Formats: sequence, structure tokens, C-alpha cells
Amino acid sequence: MTGVQTCALPISWNKELVNRYGQTVGNEGNATGVSGWYAPGANLHRSSFSGRNPEYYSEDSYLSGVMCSNMVEGALSRGLYVYVKQI
Repeated sequence: MTGVQTCALPISWNKELVNRYGQTVGNEGNATGVSGWYAPGANLHRSSFSGRNPEYYSEDSYLSGVMCSNMVEGALSRGLYVYVKQI
């Protein structure tokens, strides 16, 4: 626990909004001195009851890949290193 507070946003299937989400994460990283982000997750939903649903986009692999790439693009545009999770 770092003691740094950040925000959590709901996930969307809108490519522009997901890109802006990535930018927001990058901006938070810049503001808090964090240079790397161990997210987003490129794997599929595991459970509808999972607490990490904002990190996983869909049960459709193509849709998940498109959304993940837009999220990464947004975060990278703000200078944040991104480590995509895939299990």
C-alpha cells in the first residue's frame, strides 16, 4: 500500500473513452510519481462477480484486444510504462 489515492472508472466499449481512461491513468501516474502500471488485463472475464471487472473488457477476444490496445495507447501517450496482464 502506497498511501496514494487514485480514482477508479467504469469500463466502456467506446474506443475513444477507453483511450481517455488510459490518459487519465497516465496523468495520475505523473501526478503521483508512478512510472509503471501493471494493467490492463488482456484476458477474458473470469466471473461476473469478480472485483477486477474494470480490468477485463469482454468475453470476446477481438473486442478485448481492441479495447486493451486503446487503453495502452492512452496511457503511453502520457509517458506511463504499461505492463499488460495476461494469464
